[in-house]
Amino acid sequence: MRLLGVIVTVALLAVTPVAQKDKWNKRTPMPMPTSDFTCTTVDQSILCVGGCVEGQVCPDREDLYCFCPNVTREVHAYTPDLDSWGALPSAPRPRYRHAAAALGGQLYLIGGRSTTDELIAEVDVYDTSTGTWETLSSPHDMPIPSSDLAAFLLDSAIHVVGGYDRHYSTLNAHQIFHTGNRSWTKGPPMGSARGDFTAVTIGGKGYVFGGFASDFCHPLDSLEVFDPPPDNDWRELKAMDTPRADKAGVALNGHFMVIGGEQKHSDPSKCEKLSVPVNDVESYSPKDDEWTQMRPIPSERMRFAGAAYGDSVYIFGGQGRLDSNEKPPTHPIYDTVEEYRLCDDGLQNGNELGVDCGGSCQPCTDEDQRTGVVGGDDEVYEVAFGGTQRESEESTSGESIPVGAGGVRLAVALGLIAVAFIDRM
Repeated sequence: MRLLGVIVTVALLAVTPVAQKDKWNKRTPMPMPTSDFTCTTVDQSILCVGGCVEGQVCPDREDLYCFCPNVTREVHAYTPDLDSWGALPSAPRPRYRHAAAALGGQLYLIGGRSTTDELIAEVDVYDTSTGTWETLSSPHDMPIPSSDLAAFLLDSAIHVVGGYDRHYSTLNAHQIFHTGNRSWTKGPPMGSARGDFTAVTIGGKGYVFGGFASDFCHPLDSLEVFDPPPDNDWRELKAMDTPRADKAGVALNGHFMVIGGEQKHSDPSKCEKLSVPVNDVESYSPKDDEWTQMRPIPSERMRFAGAAYGDSVYIFGGQGRLDSNEKPPTHPIYDTVEEYRLCDDGLQNGNELGVDCGGSCQPCTDEDQRTGVVGGDDEVYEVAFGGTQRESEESTSGESIPVGAGGVRLAVALGLIAVAFIDRM
């Protein structure tokens, strides 16, 4: 009877639903609200440079487009390990809607626009070892200046692609800056001209995605990859699930996340001028050429920056939905900082070997092996030994969490295992 009692206890194993941890956690806010800027990981810090530091104004007149009334040259360093901010020497000039890349302790600022909406051709370089800025001499200026461009690193070269010309026409230009001798060469053009898009480097290849082409009412969903020599060409991959521009794109653990961004007003008469921020997130696997939907960010935002550090993705600042009560109507800007940590989200993802353990996370423990987590993003169940399960449980927030079919199937399966063991006895 003692053995039978133990088996019955196992058969009554409870599948307890638990509220999934919030994947996006707030961190110390930025020193000031900012949009249309860059944040780049350099050693132990994330350097955020330039940007728009006043709400983007959208005049009521149909012939006038939205603009930023105040562009900064300030630089702030965020230290993720301390969750703290510090000021660094300001950049040589106010700049926003630019691209940035870091290599060998140096941060390169390329392209973008000034407060007067002029394109910036000069390349500014910050040396983290000396804490000083340098503007490269005119022979090293960007050959085809652009704004709202993107950049990715391959070896010691910065590949600068796309963007808008002076009149906001999209470009498919591919300009390569060689950091060793500080020279420019021309690369094969992208398959699609685009601006307000994002680029990342994974596995020695450059990926570009989203943005706007010639139609500012309909953002792109397309994804292209640049295969370096000997191929030295672009090819198209599976499109994003959600077309978007002005979003953050961050590479982490062999995948990249596309976060938030900009779509357009549904009214055709207003779509070119009026932007709508989104909050959804999707992740791309180059290995599988597949997109996966992930937990949305807590608030809709666009024109913000993102960066990876360790096993976390950080997002900074940005703009929100147009406030029509302001005169003139204005897109508010944010100082919000949020972190997504793969190793603390209650799911097995990234390169984890178990739930929030293994791979680049902490080693799996006996407790990790004893307790598993099953279910999708919305219903996560903790397997607890002993006891029974009611129809629903109260979460820590007081909300009723239903027991999903996945949990029921797990309980039934374990019950059948127990019955089989009794039969063999």
